[in-house]
Amino acid sequence: MLYKFKENDLYGFIDANGKVVVPPKYTFAEYFSDGLAGAFKNVVSRSLFRGKKEKSVYVYINENGKEVIERADAGLPFHDGYAMAYFSDHGKWGFIDKNGKMVIEPQFDQEYSAGFSEGLVDVSKDELWGYIDTSGNTIIPFEYDWKSKFSDGYAVVKKKSRKFFIDKKGEKLKTVKCSVLDSAWGGFKEGLAVVKFGKEYGFINTGGEQAIDRLFEAAYGFHEGLSVVQENGLYGYINAKGEYVIEPKFELVNSFHLGVAPFKEDDKWGLIDKSGTIIKEASYKFIHDFGLYGWGVSTKDERRLAMADLGKRKVYINLQGEVVGDIERNPKSKFDKELLKNWKRTEVWDKAEWYYDGGGTTIKGATQHIYFVLKWLKGKKLLTEEGLATYADKNNLDVALWRGAVTPEAADFLDRYYQLWYENECIINFQIDPSLKFEDDENLEEYWEHFLSNR
Repeated sequence: MLYKFKENDLYGFIDANGKVVVPPKYTFAEYFSDGLAGAFKNVVSRSLFRGKKEKSVYVYINENGKEVIERADAGLPFHDGYAMAYFSDHGKWGFIDKNGKMVIEPQFDQEYSAGFSEGLVDVSKDELWGYIDTSGNTIIPFEYDWKSKFSDGYAVVKKKSRKFFIDKKGEKLKTVKCSVLDSAWGGFKEGLAVVKFGKEYGFINTGGEQAIDRLFEAAYGFHEGLSVVQENGLYGYINAKGEYVIEPKFELVNSFHLGVAPFKEDDKWGLIDKSGTIIKEASYKFIHDFGLYGWGVSTKDERRLAMADLGKRKVYINLQGEVVGDIERNPKSKFDKELLKNWKRTEVWDKAEWYYDGGGTTIKGATQHIYFVLKWLKGKKLLTEEGLATYADKNNLDVALWRGAVTPEAADFLDRYYQLWYENECIINFQIDPSLKFEDDENLEEYWEHFLSNR
């Protein structure tokens, strides 16, 4: 198993010991899934008449760091030996095998497939989802609005706002009265599925019966024989009988992978084993689960490194919690000197006449980061009356930053720093409720102070 890292805006791969196996040469790279990882690279072609021309190609890399498939078009991660791939000459998606051979003709509309599992894969035609087999035969008709991959013989589907389980014949599973989940926690794992009973969470078996008598404030589903559950605001782990193996005593935890799971204590993260014994004291700002559950990659790969935040560094740690290497090496300066040197005031008005970014909202407020930018600008008194009206309108269906919403000083600031801030801070907290406070990955104040001293 290899793990991607970034150096000077190019991606390479390291092994589980942190040794560089593939030097940074790719413009984009995926995580390994089913033994292969996809990546884009630039190649130069030359001809007598057209001269030198650069183009981007998509490749798959094996665990030895060798490129084994090269494609002109994009692809998705491999699952059970197959990957969805785009064919630009058809304008559709099909499937390739690990030799790069097309095995299912391009005929599908959307690429958001969960990948092959148990011999079937979810695919889309005309905005509806169905399932095909490895020969491309339609096994379950295209009639669903949403779907998941098959696990333990069942998949979660949604039709006209109703969610339910279906088997591999498309027949609905009869269950006790409950609400089926369509989140990353939904679906059967190790014979049990998390469902909702009223406002609490519980488990059913593949017969549709309630499998564990007790209910919980939250439950994540089983991995390696244990499921995360929440009780009295704290998290622990139960076995398939509903018995606590690790009592609920943690602020937060992730699922087990290769016998190790991250836990949160006093706002820091560490690692525990299946007995609840601490392997690594809580000292990291955050630790992702080792298995990357819910990331769209195969769960069968034995990942031995996890991504973690250590101060401002993003690092890989091993199963003992030791730092193996940096995820990003030699990052560009946050405050790009070339940007500051080449910036001209006349550019501000041209750019700011349009808008910087937008995001959907609900009646509770923006679901994307723009609302938080507006909130920060308001605190600095950098919004115009127009901007204040946008901020106050919680029912607005499109929040954006445009020239009329901000003062000239704010326009200067946004023109020089917005893209840098957005890219460097990697905004991921797409919160809904506008009463929620900033997380410490925003760092707008630091950019503002730099702006004031470099005008």
